[in-house]
Amino acid sequence: MTEDERITNMFGCDMEDLDSDIRDSRQPLMGGPTMLATSYLSDAQELIAMGANDRARQMINCAKYVISQMEKAQ
Repeated sequence: MTEDERITNMFGCDMEDLDSDIRDSRQPLMGGPTMLATSYLSDAQELIAMGANDRARQMINCAKYVISQMEKAQ
């Protein structure tokens, strides 16, 4: 498995998409990275309720990535 495939399997998208979401979350009225991580976790809850556990796992990983980037920015 290549690194790109591993990342896509882990997050459901590539790192550029995640980093873009983080940048976009900092725009006025978007709520910031905390709201983005919260949104990913809410999406994961809905996916679990629908039985889409693998996609839920990816959304949780996205939230963890956002939180880790917030920690690095401090």
